[in-house]
Order: sequence, then C-alpha cells, then structure tokens
Amino acid sequence: MRCAVGCGFAQRAAEDGSGLAAVTGDVDHPVTGGLACSRGIEETRNPDGERLLEPLVRTEGGALEAATWEDALARAVDGFRDAHERPGDAVAVLGSGQQTTEAAYALGKVARGGFGTELYDANTTLCMASAVTAYYQAFGSDAPPCTYEDVGAAERHVVWGANPAVAHPVLFRWLSTAANADGVELVVVDPVRTATAERADRHVAPEPGMDLALARAVLARLVETDRVDDAFVDAATDGFAELVDALPAVADAAADAGVTAADVEVLADAVDRRALVYWGMGVNQHVQGTEIARALVDLTLATGNLRPESGPFSLTGQANSMGARMASSKGTWPGHRPFDDPESRRLVADAWGVPVERLPDDPGPGPVGVFEADPDAVWTVATNPAAGMPESDLARDVL
Repeated sequence: MRCAVGCGFAQRAAEDGSGLAAVTGDVDHPVTGGLACSRGIEETRNPDGERLLEPLVRTEGGALEAATWEDALARAVDGFRDAHERPGDAVAVLGSGQQTTEAAYALGKVARGGFGTELYDANTTLCMASAVTAYYQAFGSDAPPCTYEDVGAAERHVVWGANPAVAHPVLFRWLSTAANADGVELVVVDPVRTATAERADRHVAPEPGMDLALARAVLARLVETDRVDDAFVDAATDGFAELVDALPAVADAAADAGVTAADVEVLADAVDRRALVYWGMGVNQHVQGTEIARALVDLTLATGNLRPESGPFSLTGQANSMGARMASSKGTWPGHRPFDDPESRRLVADAWGVPVERLPDDPGPGPVGVFEADPDAVWTVATNPAAGMPESDLARDVL
C-alpha cells in the first residue's frame, strides 16, 4: 500500500523466506485491474531498509537483539500494563493510512476501548486535516462525494495543488486518458510547471501561496457573468448570498494571485462545465489549507458540480487515509458517528463490551500534541514518527 490509489499487487515470496521475489499488478483487483506504477512495485519488492524476519528487543546495553515472539510480546504487554496503571493518559497509540480499514478499526478499538486513551491518532489529523475539516464544514460529513468511476465522464479535470503524474500515477493514467477525448480538457493550477502541468491543456500559475485569492477570483467571475447554478444553490446550499457579498473584485483578487483576467476565465469556464476539481498536499499543507479546500468546494457548489461525473475530489496522501478516517475512532467513532454524541459513545461501548466511561469524551490532540504530552509508552503501527513528524526532534526525544 503506497499512494492513495491503493493498487492491488500480486506477490511471490522468495524461496529462502527473505522477502519477495516478484511483485506485479493484480489483474483480479476490483479497482486497478492489474495497473500499478513502477514505484509501488519496486518499493514493495525492495524497500529501502532491511526486512525483519523476527522480533527485536533492546537489551540493557542498548542493542537490539533477536527474540522470540513470546518474549517480545510479553515485554510489550508488561510495559503497556505498567504505563496504563499510572495516572492519566500514559499510553499513546499512533496508526496510519497504510493500514487496512479493518486494522485501523481494530487499533482504534484497542486504543479507545482498551486503554481508554486520548493520546491516539490514525494519521488522520496529520496530512488530511484540512480536507477533512472542509468536507465537514461543507457537507457535515468527511465523505468525498466523488469516485474513480466519475473520472472517465467529466468534461473538465481541474488539478489544483497536486501532481498526480508523479504522486498518483495510476489515477493520472485514467485522468489523462479521459482528458484525451474530444471536448475534454485537463487544467492545472500550480506555481510550478510540474510533470502534471506539462501534460495539461492549460496551466494557470499563481504566485506561491495565493491559492485562496485565485479561487475567490474565479467564484467572483462566475457571479459577475451569471454562470451560477441558481436552482442548485437555492435547493442545496445555505449562506451563498453572504459569501457573494464578501467576494473581492475579480481584478483585485487576480492581481493578488499574480494571474491575468484570462487565467481566471480559463478556470471559470472549466468549472462551468461538468468538472472534477482535484486537490492534494499543495492545498492541504498550506497555512490556509482548510479555507482553500472550502473555496474549491464552493466552486463546485456554485456551479452545481455535485452530481455524478463531477465534484470536489481531495486526493489523499496514503493508501487508506479514507478508511482510517471512517473507522479508526479518531475524530469520529466508527461510521462517522460524532465523537461528542453521548448516544454514539454508548452504542460503541455496547458493541465493544466496555464501560461507556472508559471511552474518552474528547478525540485528543493530533500527533504533534501526542508527543508534547510526553507519554510513558508509545505504540506505533505502520508509521515512522522519528522521521516523518513535523517536529521530529521532539518525537525522537520522547521516543
């Protein structure tokens, strides 16, 4: 499991048990049907690191030495039990979007229903928090309305702050194939002429960091040229009049974004058609990430692009970020049940067979805050905080 496409691989183990002898795309996979990129295949077959064939435990002298599963698991259980018996949340649990949905659910069940800890994250508040919040604010649920099946039928593909030609190669193959059809265009918004921009029919390059100004310029252009889907807006949205009143003048916003009026019109024309608007980490990791993601959602709502073959399409960073967000018990209880809803807490406690008072009533901090809490024990699953955390020095010190 590498990028967010989640391609299926067929693997053949090495005869000596040392790893994998061959990896190919799985022709029976229901989504990718045998497609896979070279990076996913190679990193699966030959990762940059040594494959562990047995558990390791650290000795009193500081060295890691091989151990039996019984010894390693017993030490882990004893350590977690000792920490758990101390006052407060002394045990931290960190999962990731590299887990399957079932594994993410199980880990959340142990963290919330077993340890009862607030110090838990499934990576859902690290890379995707901006998109998650934008979806919640817009729709009341963290559930992207688009699917891969929509890609083949959209008239415009607007890729904003993402480089799927490199980061999501199989998805980009579908996207570029669709864009090669008559009357279909790929439009890229990125300050950099990326590999995706090189393949685009049109490339709009705003000044770095000025995505919000550009998105608002496009919406203002749609309003002033009477290209808003009024029937859809009236039937399906709230607050649009207030948003329109707060819009800047098109020329002013375009100038702030460092683009021309013609660039703004390119994007206005694109979203005035049956359009998919994709975005990635260029938006989500921005200091205004949530606002920009909301502005992109606003463009799809204003033009009625919330139907099959159109919509706001956040490209996740990890293979199963969406499954982790849905089932891991981080920001919501499984199935997007509100975390602060007493009835949802009771339902989950009953399903797990634990006292409801054991379940935390606060989702707790994100990963940075987990380490700032200085836990006594840390359980990580399919994640490497010593290398990947925004404040990796802090993470290493705590570990």
